[in-house]
Amino acid sequence: MGDIVIKVLLIENNKMKCKEIINGIANNNLNIRIYSIAYTGKEAINLIREQKVDLILMDTDIPDIKCDKILKVMTTENIEKYKNSIILLTNSSEKQKIDNYLNNEYIYDCLFDKIDIDIINKLLRKFYYQKDKDIIINKVHNELEKLHFKFSYNRTKYLIECIYEIYIRSDKYGINLSKDIFPVIARKNNTSINTIHCNIKQSVNSMYYDCDERILNEYFKSYEAEKPKLKELIIRIVDKLVEQND
Repeated sequence: MGDIVIKVLLIENNKMKCKEIINGIANNNLNIRIYSIAYTGKEAINLIREQKVDLILMDTDIPDIKCDKILKVMTTENIEKYKNSIILLTNSSEKQKIDNYLNNEYIYDCLFDKIDIDIINKLLRKFYYQKDKDIIINKVHNELEKLHFKFSYNRTKYLIECIYEIYIRSDKYGINLSKDIFPVIARKNNTSINTIHCNIKQSVNSMYYDCDERILNEYFKSYEAEKPKLKELIIRIVDKLVEQND
């Protein structure tokens, strides 16, 4: 984890506030960087249209084009990339306006009143780890796709979570699935450990039935068994993910 870099667009007309935010983020030990700064709404819209950043920090009180108008432009032009990717900096105390912001599909979160660098960095860390997780989950999905797993079933969802939980651990090979992994997934999904175990086994068994033997032989060619056991299969997929980082 921690291999990605989050590029941030800062939309703020107050240069002193910009400096404070830039310095505060620079002291954050994650790979989060201010990539662009817009001092006006017009500049902001042009930079947003370029879609070169991952996250937007936006003051709601921009003088020439207000925040609401910028959000409307994004909605009208259907700029998908920034949905759930904007952190608003606002002094508004109007409940209706705040609720409207929080219900907007582009808003990740809001910071109210004075600028608090600690809170900004907390929100940035939260976004960072979610982004990192999304990237890993997408890679897991791609690996399972090669083996013709069916993604319409909950059981494959549990398998994806299982692979992710193993991938992020430092001791990938000494893990006990029943003691270390299945309980974590069971708690997250409010179900039993046995349900998780059975569903993941069913998912793997279905894959062995659906997937072409040639594909299986190529994917698991380093294993003696024709059909590797559950943990062996999962570790092989995790190894594939690790190889992508080399």
